[in-house]
Amino acid sequence: MKNLLKKILIIIPIIALMIFGLSYVRFGQSQKYYSQDGQYSIYSKRSIAGISHFNMPGDGDTGGGTIYIYDEIEKKVLSRFESSWIRSDMEMCEFSNYDGGIFSCKAEFRYNLPRPLKNISPKIIDKNIKSGYNIKVNTDFKMAQKLMHFSKSSLNDWFIYNLRIPDKKLLITTSIFVEETETTILNITLDSILNIIIRGNTVGYYSKPKKDNIDFAVNLTKQEIENLFKEQVYKQIKDK
Repeated sequence: MKNLLKKILIIIPIIALMIFGLSYVRFGQSQKYYSQDGQYSIYSKRSIAGISHFNMPGDGDTGGGTIYIYDEIEKKVLSRFESSWIRSDMEMCEFSNYDGGIFSCKAEFRYNLPRPLKNISPKIIDKNIKSGYNIKVNTDFKMAQKLMHFSKSSLNDWFIYNLRIPDKKLLITTSIFVEETETTILNITLDSILNIIIRGNTVGYYSKPKKDNIDFAVNLTKQEIENLFKEQVYKQIKDK
């Protein structure tokens, strides 16, 4: 009995060490997302814990893991950071020329790029359309802000919330109101559709926005944007 107890006491720390080590194992690589001029990219690798998540084909950026910033010119990883939910965090990652060139993800991670981005001249279409479209979601304010990544506006009680259509290179800026009606029910109202930013090709060198994408943005109706708002919010909340 004593020998058995000794063996158990030896095995337990070994198992604990193995589990601890596996938490640092990363596998697979998601598709890359490029800076506007193609100098930099980001991609992710999932943690071993991500095996427990069921994924559809091409859906390898769910679960937790590591997000990497890669230099496409020098061909090397510049930095990396841990994410508890990769897809949601990668949707918030941005390259910009602010302060000489930075990469940021939410308010929690910031990296100074070794070179500034080349001129970025996206097409901006002002919409300024009043909406008032309302949905209810089953979550609290803190979790919704984490998953949807909306930020406080300097005006009134608005929050700024971005809608994205990646295949058209579109980012739609909106203002929303968020109201807690019950413990776990949020009332979210799309107050206004402010503007649409259309970027060019982000693979390789930067190019001007495509005319087809600009025309698509110009012709987007209020109802279509409201439907996109509903679909994106429900998807982000569901992915928690």
